[in-house]
Amino acid sequence: MTQPNKQMSQAPMLRCRPGVGAGTLCLIAYTAVFYGIAQFSGIAYQDWFANANNALHSAFLPLIAGSALLLLFLGWSRWDALWRDPFRLPTNRLHASLMILFVATILLRLVYIQWAAVPTDLLMVVAGVGLGVGFAEEMALRGIFLRGMRTYSRSEGQAVLWTCVAFGLLHIPNIFLGVGMLGLGQLVLAALTGFVLYLFRRRFAWIVPAMIAHGAWDISVFLSKDYLPEAIATASLVLTGVIQVLALVALVVFVRSESKPIILKGTVL
Repeated sequence: MTQPNKQMSQAPMLRCRPGVGAGTLCLIAYTAVFYGIAQFSGIAYQDWFANANNALHSAFLPLIAGSALLLLFLGWSRWDALWRDPFRLPTNRLHASLMILFVATILLRLVYIQWAAVPTDLLMVVAGVGLGVGFAEEMALRGIFLRGMRTYSRSEGQAVLWTCVAFGLLHIPNIFLGVGMLGLGQLVLAALTGFVLYLFRRRFAWIVPAMIAHGAWDISVFLSKDYLPEAIATASLVLTGVIQVLALVALVVFVRSESKPIILKGTVL
Protein backbone atom coordinates (compact mmCIF):
# COMPACT_ATOMS: atom_id res chain seq x y z
CA MET A 1 0.00 0.00 0.00
CA THR A 2 1.38 3.42 -0.92
CA GLN A 3 1.92 6.22 1.57
CA PRO A 4 -0.98 8.38 0.21
CA ASN A 5 -3.34 5.45 0.73
CA LYS A 6 -2.11 5.07 4.31
CA GLN A 7 -2.83 8.73 4.92
CA MET A 8 -6.30 8.35 3.46
CA SER A 9 -7.01 5.31 5.62
CA GLN A 10 -5.97 7.24 8.70
CA ALA A 11 -8.19 10.25 7.89
CA PRO A 12 -11.21 10.59 10.17
CA MET A 13 -14.48 9.14 8.87
CA LEU A 14 -16.84 12.06 9.18
CA ARG A 15 -20.44 11.16 9.98
CA CYS A 16 -21.63 14.66 9.10
CA ARG A 17 -20.07 16.72 6.35
CA PRO A 18 -18.83 20.11 7.65
CA GLY A 19 -20.89 22.93 6.25
CA VAL A 20 -22.77 26.13 7.00
CA GLY A 21 -26.09 24.36 7.51
CA ALA A 22 -24.82 21.89 10.10
CA GLY A 23 -22.82 24.59 11.89
CA THR A 24 -25.82 26.92 12.00
CA LEU A 25 -28.20 24.25 13.28
CA CYS A 26 -25.74 23.33 16.01
CA LEU A 27 -25.44 26.98 17.06
CA ILE A 28 -29.22 27.43 17.09
CA ALA A 29 -29.64 24.28 19.17
CA TYR A 30 -27.04 25.46 21.68
CA THR A 31 -28.71 28.89 21.94
CA ALA A 32 -32.14 27.31 22.42
CA VAL A 33 -30.88 24.99 25.17
CA PHE A 34 -28.96 27.70 27.03
CA TYR A 35 -31.61 30.41 26.96
CA GLY A 36 -34.45 27.92 27.40
CA ILE A 37 -33.00 26.68 30.70
CA ALA A 38 -32.05 30.21 31.75
CA GLN A 39 -35.60 31.41 31.13
CA PHE A 40 -37.03 28.40 32.96
CA SER A 41 -35.06 29.43 36.04
CA GLY A 42 -37.38 32.44 36.36
CA ILE A 43 -34.47 34.76 37.24
CA ALA A 44 -34.41 38.15 35.51
CA TYR A 45 -31.36 38.77 33.34
CA GLN A 46 -30.19 41.74 35.39
CA ASP A 47 -30.21 39.53 38.51
CA TRP A 48 -28.26 36.59 37.10
CA PHE A 49 -25.19 37.45 39.18
CA ALA A 50 -26.87 39.04 42.17
CA ASN A 51 -25.91 36.00 44.25
CA ALA A 52 -24.45 32.51 43.88
CA ASN A 53 -27.83 30.75 43.67
CA ASN A 54 -28.99 33.00 40.84
CA ALA A 55 -25.75 32.55 38.90
CA LEU A 56 -25.90 28.79 39.39
CA HIS A 57 -29.41 28.34 38.03
CA SER A 58 -29.53 31.09 35.40
CA ALA A 59 -26.06 30.69 33.88
CA PHE A 60 -23.97 27.78 35.14
CA LEU A 61 -26.51 24.97 34.68
CA PRO A 62 -27.56 26.20 31.21
CA LEU A 63 -23.86 26.26 30.24
CA ILE A 64 -23.40 22.68 31.43
CA ALA A 65 -26.36 21.57 29.30
CA GLY A 66 -25.19 23.58 26.28
CA SER A 67 -21.63 22.25 26.58
CA ALA A 68 -22.93 18.68 26.78
CA LEU A 69 -24.90 19.26 23.58
CA LEU A 70 -21.80 20.55 21.78
CA LEU A 71 -19.67 17.63 22.96
CA LEU A 72 -22.31 15.13 21.85
CA PHE A 73 -22.34 16.71 18.41
CA LEU A 74 -18.55 16.67 18.17
CA GLY A 75 -18.37 13.06 19.30
CA TRP A 76 -20.96 12.02 16.76
CA SER A 77 -19.91 14.15 13.78
CA ARG A 78 -16.13 13.60 14.13
CA TRP A 79 -15.44 16.99 12.57
CA ASP A 80 -11.72 17.63 12.24
CA ALA A 81 -9.69 20.86 12.59
CA LEU A 82 -11.85 22.09 15.46
CA TRP A 83 -9.28 22.32 18.23
CA ARG A 84 -6.29 23.16 16.06
CA ASP A 85 -5.65 24.73 12.69
CA PRO A 86 -3.36 22.80 10.34
CA PHE A 87 -0.75 25.55 10.64
CA ARG A 88 -0.26 28.89 12.38
CA LEU A 89 -1.78 31.77 10.45
CA PRO A 90 -0.01 35.15 10.25
CA THR A 91 -0.97 38.11 12.42
CA ASN A 92 0.19 41.72 12.18
CA ARG A 93 0.96 44.54 14.62
CA LEU A 94 -2.65 45.73 14.73
CA HIS A 95 -3.76 42.21 15.65
CA ALA A 96 -1.08 42.03 18.34
CA SER A 97 -2.15 45.43 19.70
CA LEU A 98 -5.75 44.28 19.94
CA MET A 99 -4.82 41.14 21.86
CA ILE A 100 -2.55 43.09 24.21
CA LEU A 101 -5.25 45.70 24.90
CA PHE A 102 -7.76 42.92 25.47
CA VAL A 103 -5.55 41.22 28.04
CA ALA A 104 -4.64 44.58 29.63
CA THR A 105 -8.32 45.42 30.14
CA ILE A 106 -8.92 42.06 31.78
CA LEU A 107 -5.94 42.54 34.10
CA LEU A 108 -7.02 46.08 35.00
CA ARG A 109 -10.37 44.81 36.18
CA LEU A 110 -9.00 41.77 37.97
CA VAL A 111 -6.35 43.77 39.82
CA TYR A 112 -8.81 46.37 41.15
CA ILE A 113 -11.84 44.19 41.86
CA GLN A 114 -12.62 44.38 45.57
CA TRP A 115 -12.05 40.69 46.13
CA ALA A 116 -12.63 40.82 49.89
CA ALA A 117 -16.19 41.99 49.27
CA VAL A 118 -17.05 39.18 46.85
CA PRO A 119 -18.86 36.31 48.60
CA THR A 120 -16.87 33.07 48.26
CA ASP A 121 -19.80 31.07 46.90
CA LEU A 122 -20.54 33.73 44.29
CA LEU A 123 -16.88 33.88 43.27
CA MET A 124 -16.77 30.11 42.75
CA VAL A 125 -19.90 30.10 40.61
CA VAL A 126 -18.77 33.13 38.59
CA ALA A 127 -15.44 31.42 37.91
CA GLY A 128 -17.32 28.32 36.77
CA VAL A 129 -19.60 30.38 34.54
CA GLY A 130 -16.63 32.21 33.01
CA LEU A 131 -14.86 28.96 32.22
CA GLY A 132 -18.10 27.50 30.89
CA VAL A 133 -18.78 30.48 28.64
CA GLY A 134 -15.23 30.38 27.31
CA PHE A 135 -15.48 26.70 26.49
CA ALA A 136 -19.02 26.56 25.15
CA GLU A 137 -19.17 29.75 23.10
CA GLU A 138 -15.71 29.35 21.62
CA MET A 139 -16.42 25.75 20.68
CA ALA A 140 -19.75 26.80 19.19
CA LEU A 141 -18.42 29.85 17.29
CA ARG A 142 -14.66 29.72 16.69
CA GLY A 143 -14.90 25.92 16.62
CA ILE A 144 -17.98 24.37 15.02
CA PHE A 145 -19.40 27.37 13.18
CA LEU A 146 -16.04 28.56 11.85
CA ARG A 147 -15.25 25.01 10.72
CA GLY A 148 -18.55 24.92 8.88
CA MET A 149 -17.79 28.25 7.18
CA ARG A 150 -14.35 27.04 6.06
CA THR A 151 -15.87 24.99 3.26
CA TYR A 152 -16.58 25.23 -0.46
CA SER A 153 -13.62 27.53 -1.18
CA ARG A 154 -15.06 30.29 1.01
CA SER A 155 -12.37 32.86 1.84
CA GLU A 156 -11.06 33.11 5.39
CA GLY A 157 -12.21 36.74 5.45
CA GLN A 158 -15.78 35.72 4.66
CA ALA A 159 -15.68 32.82 7.12
CA VAL A 160 -14.49 35.05 9.95
CA LEU A 161 -16.92 37.87 9.11
CA TRP A 162 -19.92 35.54 9.27
CA THR A 163 -18.59 33.99 12.47
CA CYS A 164 -18.45 37.48 14.04
CA VAL A 165 -22.00 38.20 12.84
CA ALA A 166 -23.19 34.89 14.29
CA PHE A 167 -21.57 35.70 17.63
CA GLY A 168 -23.41 39.00 17.71
CA LEU A 169 -26.73 37.38 16.82
CA LEU A 170 -26.18 34.81 19.57
CA HIS A 171 -26.91 37.62 22.04
CA ILE A 172 -30.30 38.60 20.56
CA PRO A 173 -32.27 36.80 23.32
CA ASN A 174 -30.76 39.23 25.86
CA ILE A 175 -32.90 41.98 24.32
CA PHE A 176 -36.02 40.10 25.41
CA LEU A 177 -34.65 39.12 28.82
CA GLY A 178 -34.57 42.64 30.21
CA VAL A 179 -31.72 44.43 28.43
CA GLY A 180 -34.09 46.14 25.99
CA MET A 181 -32.80 48.23 23.12
CA LEU A 182 -29.41 48.49 24.82
CA GLY A 183 -29.07 44.91 23.66
CA LEU A 184 -28.60 46.17 20.10
CA GLY A 185 -25.33 47.74 21.19
CA GLN A 186 -24.44 44.47 22.88
CA LEU A 187 -24.83 42.69 19.52
CA VAL A 188 -22.26 44.99 17.91
CA LEU A 189 -19.97 44.73 20.93
CA ALA A 190 -20.13 40.94 20.83
CA ALA A 191 -19.52 40.77 17.08
CA LEU A 192 -16.37 42.90 17.26
CA THR A 193 -15.16 41.13 20.39
CA GLY A 194 -15.60 37.92 18.46
CA PHE A 195 -12.99 39.08 15.98
CA VAL A 196 -10.49 39.71 18.78
CA LEU A 197 -11.16 36.21 20.13
CA TYR A 198 -10.62 34.79 16.66
CA LEU A 199 -7.20 36.43 16.66
CA PHE A 200 -6.23 34.41 19.73
CA ARG A 201 -7.03 31.22 17.86
CA ARG A 202 -5.30 32.47 14.73
CA ARG A 203 -2.13 33.53 16.55
CA PHE A 204 -1.67 30.22 18.38
CA ALA A 205 -3.38 27.90 15.85
CA TRP A 206 -5.30 26.52 18.84
CA ILE A 207 -8.76 27.27 20.21
CA VAL A 208 -7.80 26.99 23.90
CA PRO A 209 -6.14 30.46 24.12
CA ALA A 210 -9.37 31.95 22.78
CA MET A 211 -11.34 30.00 25.39
CA ILE A 212 -9.10 31.29 28.19
CA ALA A 213 -9.27 34.90 26.94
CA HIS A 214 -13.05 34.69 26.58
CA GLY A 215 -13.54 33.18 30.03
CA ALA A 216 -11.24 35.68 31.75
CA TRP A 217 -12.96 38.60 30.01
CA ASP A 218 -16.42 37.45 31.13
CA ILE A 219 -15.33 36.78 34.71
CA SER A 220 -13.93 40.31 34.93
CA VAL A 221 -17.14 41.73 33.43
CA PHE A 222 -19.44 39.75 35.74
CA LEU A 223 -17.62 41.01 38.83
CA SER A 224 -17.11 44.58 37.59
CA LYS A 225 -20.75 45.57 38.01
CA ASP A 226 -20.74 45.47 41.82
CA TYR A 227 -17.12 45.11 42.89
CA LEU A 228 -15.06 47.52 40.77
CA PRO A 229 -14.26 51.13 41.83
CA GLU A 230 -16.02 53.69 39.67
CA ALA A 231 -12.81 55.27 38.35
CA ILE A 232 -11.44 51.90 37.24
CA ALA A 233 -14.79 50.97 35.72
CA THR A 234 -14.65 54.18 33.67
CA ALA A 235 -11.09 53.46 32.53
CA SER A 236 -12.14 49.93 31.61
CA LEU A 237 -15.04 51.31 29.58
CA VAL A 238 -12.69 53.64 27.69
CA LEU A 239 -10.31 50.78 26.92
CA THR A 240 -13.22 48.67 25.73
CA GLY A 241 -14.26 51.46 23.38
CA VAL A 242 -10.74 51.69 21.97
CA ILE A 243 -10.70 47.93 21.43
CA GLN A 244 -14.01 48.08 19.59
CA VAL A 245 -12.87 50.85 17.24
CA LEU A 246 -9.59 49.09 16.47
CA ALA A 247 -11.41 45.78 16.03
CA LEU A 248 -13.78 47.34 13.50
CA VAL A 249 -10.86 48.75 11.50
CA ALA A 250 -8.94 45.49 11.72
CA LEU A 251 -11.97 43.42 10.69
CA VAL A 252 -12.65 45.56 7.61
CA VAL A 253 -8.99 45.31 6.55
CA PHE A 254 -8.98 41.58 7.30
CA VAL A 255 -12.04 40.81 5.19
CA ARG A 256 -10.60 42.78 2.28
CA SER A 257 -7.15 41.19 2.48
CA GLU A 258 -7.98 37.57 3.39
CA SER A 259 -9.46 36.51 0.07
CA LYS A 260 -8.18 32.92 0.08
CA PRO A 261 -9.69 29.89 1.82
CA ILE A 262 -7.89 27.90 4.50
CA ILE A 263 -6.77 24.59 3.01
CA LEU A 264 -7.39 21.86 5.57
CA LYS A 265 -5.08 19.05 4.52
CA GLY A 266 -6.46 15.54 4.79
CA THR A 267 -9.98 16.86 5.24
CA VAL A 268 -12.93 15.71 3.19
CA LEU A 269 -14.93 18.79 2.15
